[in-house]
Amino acid sequence: MSCSGGTRSGTPHGYGPLDGPYHLRWLGYFGERLKTYYIEVKELAAKEGGLEPPVMEVADVSFDRAEQILGRREGDAVLVHSDFWLKNILVDPRSYRITGVIDPLDAEWADRELDLIHLELSWGSDMRLIELYKQQIGLHERFPLRYAFYQFWYAMQNFARIGWHDREQDLKLASALREAIGRYR
Repeated sequence: MSCSGGTRSGTPHGYGPLDGPYHLRWLGYFGERLKTYYIEVKELAAKEGGLEPPVMEVADVSFDRAEQILGRREGDAVLVHSDFWLKNILVDPRSYRITGVIDPLDAEWADRELDLIHLELSWGSDMRLIELYKQQIGLHERFPLRYAFYQFWYAMQNFARIGWHDREQDLKLASALREAIGRYR
């Protein structure tokens, strides 16, 4: 269900692209994209045989349980970059201060946790960025489940959009999501 209307104090009345339309529920917006990727992934995998059966099994299960996994998120849309990783951050070589962020191709009003998916994939877990984020923001106990879901579906998005995937990474992300689904029934 989308909602109409503009913005209040620079933020929309829901989730969606920068210029709308906006959705009252996160899954109302993200679910449309997820369905598109799911259909495309199944079609590509059938044609090319590019995804391992365990990856497709996790895609099926997680797609069916998306609402249970993501929960009922409403009203907390934030502006996210959607491709926030080290190579998209400009840093002054002398002061090491961040001077800019580039490539906001998929910037949108979304669940704040969506922008966290690249922190460990591209920056390495040894930096403990997720742990530091948790200390500052405080995250729901089911965050690890949503985090695994978003990471897995980002990989599926890449496969759906540009046909690119990394077999080893896909299996790793599928395993992490399968484990998280089992832990947070």
